[in-house]
Amino acid sequence: WAVLPLSIVVLAVYSVASQRMFGRGLFYVSLAPFVAFFAVFTFVLYPNHASLHPHALITQLTATLPPGLTGLLAIIDNWTYTLFYAFAELWGDVVLSLLFWAYANDTTTLEDAALVYPLFGIGANIAQYVGGVLLCFVRTAVPVTATRSADAAWDIQLRILMSCVLVGSAV
Repeated sequence: WAVLPLSIVVLAVYSVASQRMFGRGLFYVSLAPFVAFFAVFTFVLYPNHASLHPHALITQLTATLPPGLTGLLAIIDNWTYTLFYAFAELWGDVVLSLLFWAYANDTTTLEDAALVYPLFGIGANIAQYVGGVLLCFVRTAVPVTATRSADAAWDIQLRILMSCVLVGSAV
């Protein structure tokens, strides 16, 4: 319900941008909306999700609309989480695949590609491992305790992990 429409929009915008821009400019213009959304989600939307989600309206609509629309209403009710999920899904497809390889093709000569591209693949696998280690570390460093609820722990963990994404994107 959200990923496909957003992916069509992102693809259309990227297609238009790729006709007008090249190389680094296209890379950064395409990366910026993702980084901006993750920053806004982490520091604005998620901390205020309780007041941003229209729970009362959705409860009323659920009572009056057909049961087949329950899934759509849940998406609307939790719209901040839905957007986060959609952007996170597209991060892998658009940023890690499309933008990275387009940037690699623009900055790597044909002669260097045979040597460098396998290193990029090794780097991607190492990054996946490091990401898993980081997740485990953050999970154990910020546990649920008698004085920290699961929601509070998750809030801190989210801020740490998304700050890593934002810092990594800035580098």
